[in-house]
Amino acid sequence: MPKYISDRSNTPIFKPTEGIFNQRQLSEILYSLEGKQEIPRKYGYFGVGVEKWSNKSISGMEQLLAHSDGKKFNMFIAQYEMIRKTIDVALGAIPEHVKINLVDVGCGNGFPVYPVLKYIQDRKQLAKYIAIDIVPEMCDLAIKNLTGPNGIKNLKTVKCVHDFEDGHFADTLLKERDVDTVNLFCFFSNTLGTMVDGHRALANIRDSMTEGDLLWIGNTLFNNALALETFYNSLEINSDLYKYYHGDALSFFESFNMDWWDFGHVQVKQSDYNGLLKYYFTVTKSFILEIPKIEKQDPVQIEFNEGAEIVFVRLKNYTETDLIGELKEAGFKIKLLNVSDDYRAALVLVSVN
Repeated sequence: MPKYISDRSNTPIFKPTEGIFNQRQLSEILYSLEGKQEIPRKYGYFGVGVEKWSNKSISGMEQLLAHSDGKKFNMFIAQYEMIRKTIDVALGAIPEHVKINLVDVGCGNGFPVYPVLKYIQDRKQLAKYIAIDIVPEMCDLAIKNLTGPNGIKNLKTVKCVHDFEDGHFADTLLKERDVDTVNLFCFFSNTLGTMVDGHRALANIRDSMTEGDLLWIGNTLFNNALALETFYNSLEINSDLYKYYHGDALSFFESFNMDWWDFGHVQVKQSDYNGLLKYYFTVTKSFILEIPKIEKQDPVQIEFNEGAEIVFVRLKNYTETDLIGELKEAGFKIKLLNVSDDYRAALVLVSVN
């Protein structure tokens, strides 16, 4: 368990870069570390995490395919293939005179939605691209990539900085919706599976939708869990590949100006729930994280001693039944379900029930 410091200690103290997190985010970080010894995945995307995640998602495809344990599967490739096979059926029912706003929920670098944008543009139905992310720099990166030399010509873009685990974003979408326009929400690349509270995120997305809107979700399935566990645990500790694969999520520590690889190592374990992977940072050298003053509360120092385990990623690999059940429970109607040939990923199109 974390230990609260009441006196001076020789243990190194790390503080976050000033202004990187707002007061609400600092509160969530404090309560997560205090109550669960857990770092919500979204806070690994701040600071240098933006660049590291983007580089990983672009070039990681080649490195993953080159690794002996990773040849058989890549989420980006699987998702692209499923989009390519089903997009005519998925979007073909939208009348030709109706324009489409593509709402990229958790946009990242924007690349996963490129084939969908291109398809809509070719049909002359594209209205706007709306990038939604908790990290402002992620929105900027997605818009830059999708409007660049190899992107979508004359793309109209909207930037929406929002934590969709925290509430709906209907107000933003209402301003951007014109007559004879529908919203296509894309929630790709396993974003749902890494949510601390996926059900709440789905409910907030649903509350941001209206009749005629569609939501397209891509997520890994249960068959992928063991392969991921084996792959990540096979990486040599502190090797370049090890730092490469874990560097984006553990950028949270770098936001505290801490070289995480000097203070612990990573282990990936399946939990009792089949398909739920937990990525643990196991402390090998004690350190202190100082959470700055939140409103009237004084700064809080939390010490993590050798042997402590901090969860920094939860990745839920659903069964097909579980994924459909969670979507229905959140108030969605299944319109189209596509599963990869190796049954390791699914792409689901839903509407508001």
